[in-house]
Formats: sequence, C-alpha cells, structure tokens
Amino acid sequence: MSRVPRTPTSQAQLDLFTPRPNVPRWSHLPRATRQTIKRHLATLIRQHAARLRNGKEADHER
Repeated sequence: MSRVPRTPTSQAQLDLFTPRPNVPRWSHLPRATRQTIKRHLATLIRQHAARLRNGKEADHER
C-alpha cells in the first residue's frame, strides 16, 4: 500500500510565521502607566488570592 504524502495547508503554515504585533517595551512606557498597571495587577492578584482562601473558585480552576 503506497502512502500519499501529506502536505500542510498554506493557511496553517502561514499562521506559524505571522509577524509579532508591535508591542511597546515595558521600559519604554511612561512611569505613571507602569505604576498604574502594577497597582491594577497587584489588586487582581489580591482579589484572586482572597477568592481562593474563601473557596469561591470553580472546581476546574483548582
């Protein structure tokens, strides 16, 4: 039995090599923006930890 060579679709192949989006480097963001982001991230982490302590997370997230 002979096998037919499998060729990837052009779309699937192209998706592997799409250019990265132009995202600003953390160090290039204004200081006030970095401080605001850090404050929001800290708040999210504290809220998440509180939910874990109180058992309010869904079972699939534990």
